[in-house]
Amino acid sequence: MKVHMVRQGECLTTIAAEFGLTPEEIWNLPDNQDLSNKRRHSGCLAPGDQLVIPNQASQGKDIAINDLTVLVIADNQYLLQLTLLDNTLNPIKNLEVRCTWPNCKRYISGITNGQGIVRLTLPNLCDKGILAWEYQQRQWIRGFDVGTLLPEELTTGMDQRLTNLTGSLGHYSDQFITAWADEAGQSPDQLEQQLTGQA
Repeated sequence: MKVHMVRQGECLTTIAAEFGLTPEEIWNLPDNQDLSNKRRHSGCLAPGDQLVIPNQASQGKDIAINDLTVLVIADNQYLLQLTLLDNTLNPIKNLEVRCTWPNCKRYISGITNGQGIVRLTLPNLCDKGILAWEYQQRQWIRGFDVGTLLPEELTTGMDQRLTNLTGSLGHYSDQFITAWADEAGQSPDQLEQQLTGQA
């Protein structure tokens, strides 16, 4: 077992993901009882709090591009990790990123850490969604697909790869927002207001 000191911008979910554990495995550990009595809720951690981290039951597995890898997920959620960089490839720190997906009436959010990394816990049924953030006085909205990469011989497959490299979906984001709003039973304005925090 080891002790982890909570840093600014961290939460139990991100700490658990960092160590390959579930939040419950850490929070319910008897060695963390004093902290859980003090904080009452795992979402109320403060910088400087000390969490005892149990040893991992198993090590992670490296995943190689172009290899078929089957992962069995025991939980009903997964962690989506993103790194946001500016035009000079410096990390964008302390930035709130919002995420929503089909049949989700609200959004979840996370804050980028010092390396520009944000981690969002999503349900396993979420295979696509929308991310939104505000940076340099501009609203950014981007779609994402999880687990689908078409062959590079197809135009759409090459577009996916270019999008992954550049992070740019601007040339069809209006159509994407409209289609997404229709699927969610909302107007495009309602969806955009929800994602930008104006709803």
